[in-house]
Amino acid sequence: MARKITTKGDDISLMLKGSGFEAVDKLLDIAAPKTKKLIQDEFDRILENARKEWLVRGAKPPTPEQQKTKAIAGMVKSGRYTKAQAEEIADRMEKDGRFSTKSTFEKSEKSKDSKGKLKLTVRVNKQFELVASLTNTAPYAWAIKVGENSDTTLAYGTRIADELLWKPAKKITDKIAESMANEILRTIK
Repeated sequence: MARKITTKGDDISLMLKGSGFEAVDKLLDIAAPKTKKLIQDEFDRILENARKEWLVRGAKPPTPEQQKTKAIAGMVKSGRYTKAQAEEIADRMEKDGRFSTKSTFEKSEKSKDSKGKLKLTVRVNKQFELVASLTNTAPYAWAIKVGENSDTTLAYGTRIADELLWKPAKKITDKIAESMANEILRTIK
């Protein structure tokens, strides 16, 4: 996510970017300890919510009807049963409760754990701008969208990174810039 958010006040500007950085604690501890705490608290809150809501690739469990159809197809394909015999066996299996109605989410074997790659960092860049970022280091994270089987409160088709990282970070920039400006102005006076 190579986006930037820049907020400028009368005497200060603040830029938040969405890419990975190293933390620079000493400078913030000296120049703006309250702002550092505000950044950490706000971004930790966003990060915690993102970890809670981030999608994990999974599969909706097959319905009993889908399980029955698959069982019939498997028996016929094996060559041991005719379609009529397989249907009769599947009907008995269904009456015995052999086709489950699991409704729990199962993580896919194809999942690459993008949820575990969320990070928060704060630094000062070469232009002396304070840069705080929330990122997901999975290279495909920006493309993850809510699907029809997604277990989330977010709307179908929305991009997860935009909803859980970009938009919440954008909402807090003015608050952080104001805190930084007030703190720096107090030290100058």
